This record gives sequence, structure tokens and C-alpha cells, in this order.
Amino acid sequence: MSTAPIGVVSGSGMELERLLDRIDSEIPFAEVPGMPAAHVAGHGGKFLCGTHGGRSLMLQCGRIHLYEGYSPAEVARGVDAMAQWGAETIVFLNAVGGLQPHLKPCDLVACDEVWAWPSLRHVFPPVQRPDLVLPGCDHTGACVWMHGPCYETRAEVELLRRSGAAVVGMSLVAELARCRELGVRSAVVCCVANQCGGSEPLSHTHVLENMHGAATRIRACISSALSAL
Repeated sequence: MSTAPIGVVSGSGMELERLLDRIDSEIPFAEVPGMPAAHVAGHGGKFLCGTHGGRSLMLQCGRIHLYEGYSPAEVARGVDAMAQWGAETIVFLNAVGGLQPHLKPCDLVACDEVWAWPSLRHVFPPVQRPDLVLPGCDHTGACVWMHGPCYETRAEVELLRRSGAAVVGMSLVAELARCRELGVRSAVVCCVANQCGGSEPLSHTHVLENMHGAATRIRACISSALSAL
């Protein structure tokens, strides 16, 4: 088993700090050259380095998003930092909307593909495939990336649903592309925050509430997968 640290990137409100048995260092985004600040609620804006079950972990607590006006290079700066610190594998977590009717809030989806929304494929590859599909999730399927920050319209949801994608989110593509460039292995686990196209109004507050409810399951999934990484 490799002794290189595993990188884990947290999604909105996932409380990953509790995954660490011991915290050795805390590095605010502001201390990482070229790393923008995290402004979205539920994104902590720091790296935590420590251990879980004797395995070295680096947690990126919080994300930078393209919809905040940052460039793809700035969004993926966390990948650069963790690779420089020795990570050979990074697990990306993401809060998403469920597209298919069998998905329910707090379900975990191991993503085998990430698709870029058609109008954005001039910037990113139309399909990116993570190197690893983590065990222990409820489902496996594709995630569609859309720029955001607005939630999808009913027409967009119906189009995405018919495409066969499982979930839709506002992160991943820039980070996965950078992993590929650097030769860093990647895995993606999405947590369903809400069901798209339903009658219930959607909000970021609702996303954070559901991620708080799913935090224990997310930590258990990552913990059980570490031996396979």
C-alpha cells in the first residue's frame, strides 16, 4: 500500500474535519500562493493535514467555483497544492441534484463519468472519467457539470434526465482535468442534496441542511474506501 497522503476535497457543508483522528497542521487558503479565498457558505477555506486510521490525509475544506468568476486554473489550484505536498490520489466530494427518480436526498453516487454541459465543451473535454470508482456508495452513474450558480430550469432537468445522467452539479471538471494533466489519480463521490424538478423550492440553505444530515455517511464511505486507495 502506498504511504503517500490521500487528498480529499469537501463539498458544501460536509463537515469532513471529523474524518481526521489527528490534525497535524492547518493551512488557510490565503497562505497557498495563487489560491483564491472561499466565499460560498459551507466552504471552510482551509487545508487540514493529519491522519485517519494511521493513513495520511489532506483535506481541502471548501471549494472555489467557476461561477464565482475565477479561472479554471484558480479553481484547480487546490489540486496543484495537494500534488506538491505529495498526494497521488484525490477524492472529490460534491453536493448535487438528483436527476433520476430513484435517487433520494443523502444518497451517495460513485461517479464513473463527468459530462460538461454542451455549451461549455469548448473549454473542457465533453466527458471525463475518474480513475477510480469507490465502493460503498448507493449508486454508480454520471454527473453533469453546469456552470451555475442558478439551479436548473425544469426544461434543463428534463433534458439532463433523458440523457441518462444520474446527478447534476457545479464542480469537478476543472479539478479532474488538472488531475489528468498532473498524473494524479481521481475518484468522485456525489451526495444527493435534492431532487431536481420537484415541487419543493431549492436553496443553498436546504443543500447545507441535507449535507449536514449526510455527513456521517459520507465520512464512513471515505473511511471504508481508504484501504482500496
